[in-house]
Amino acid sequence: MIAQRQVPAWFLQEYLALIANVDGSLNPEERIRLLIFQHAELNYQLFGGRRCSLCNSAVRHIVAVTIEKNGYETLHPCLCTRCLEGERALSERVVLRLGRAAVEYKPRPEGSFTKRWDDGQIETENKSKAARQHS
Repeated sequence: MIAQRQVPAWFLQEYLALIANVDGSLNPEERIRLLIFQHAELNYQLFGGRRCSLCNSAVRHIVAVTIEKNGYETLHPCLCTRCLEGERALSERVVLRLGRAAVEYKPRPEGSFTKRWDDGQIETENKSKAARQHS
C-alpha cells in the first residue's frame, strides 16, 4: 500500500479553480497544459515521483510521453526535463498525455534560441562590476 501525503490547501484551491475554469481568460490549449501540470503535481504531492525511462533520473511529474520519430511511435511512462527536451529536438512530434488531455510539441524552428531565466540578472551584475572597476 502506498502511503498518502498531505496536500496544501492553497494547491487544492488552485487546482479546483483551474478545473472549474473560474478565470475564463485562458485559451483552451493553455488550460489543458496547465491542467496536465497541476494534475501531475497533485499526483506527486500524494504519491511521489518515479524514474525517467531513458536515463533513470528522478522525475517529479509523471506524465505519459509519446514520441514520433522516423515513422515510429515510442511510449514512455515519464521523462525527465533533459530527456524530454532532447527528444523534442530530435523528433517530429512529442505528445504529453494524461487521460484524454494531450499537449503536442513539435521541434523548435532552426535558429530560435530560448532566453535564459537569469539573463536580466547577468546584465545587471555585469553593469555593476563595470561601474565598480571605473570608480
